[in-house]
Amino acid sequence: MTFPEANERGKAFGIFGAVAGSGAAGGLILGGVVTEYLGWRWCLYLSVPVSVVIFLAALRVLPKDGARSNSRIDVLGG
Repeated sequence: MTFPEANERGKAFGIFGAVAGSGAAGGLILGGVVTEYLGWRWCLYLSVPVSVVIFLAALRVLPKDGARSNSRIDVLGG
């Protein structure tokens, strides 16, 4: 378990909720502004640079040696 203590788990859920809520609201507003002033096609074009930035960040942050490659996927959730 990532957050075994109840206090830390509550803080993690609070941060997740704040980021998800602000991202959803900000995405709707940004999408409306882009659609209004640039056209709907630009909403599709904006995902390309965002994806490149996320991919480059993942290359820097994620382990290169496959540190968790020996763990098994729990398909049944047990």
